[in-house]
Amino acid sequence: MGLIVDKEMMDNKRKDHIVFYWDGSGQVTPQFVSLAQKMKGWGITLVPVSSKELPNLVDGKERVLICVTSSLKQNDDYQLFKHSYLKFAVLNKKIKLVHCSSFGMEDDFRSVLRTGGYSFHPLPLTTTYIAGKAASIYYTEELQEKRWPGGKRARLPDAPEGSH
Repeated sequence: MGLIVDKEMMDNKRKDHIVFYWDGSGQVTPQFVSLAQKMKGWGITLVPVSSKELPNLVDGKERVLICVTSSLKQNDDYQLFKHSYLKFAVLNKKIKLVHCSSFGMEDDFRSVLRTGGYSFHPLPLTTTYIAGKAASIYYTEELQEKRWPGGKRARLPDAPEGSH
């Protein structure tokens, strides 16, 4: 994983370096704890959320959400969550979804795949890989927020000496 996070990226003006985590259980699992420790190394706090809490937590900024679906029960819960809120949020650029699943890529999100709003990663994966992908997406978004959209101002060339 070639993620390079420098001190300036971790200490920028935004104090709440938060990535959301959903696995359908609503519980703090050993996988969550391991992932949270890896994310903390990159200066990001991993926050577990439920399907009901997430719409209230998403503010004006596009947030990163990690969804892990490895069992049939989790996949059923994910499908309900997707149809009730997640699809709307991803397509309207409120959430960047990092989907780690044993069940395959979602066709509903193919339109935002190119813009980086959705990324799919087939399980099994290491927590280091998942944390690295989420941190990379998070900090790429942070750098995009700071970039001036207009480009550089045009400047006239300096006049040569003695041409007055």
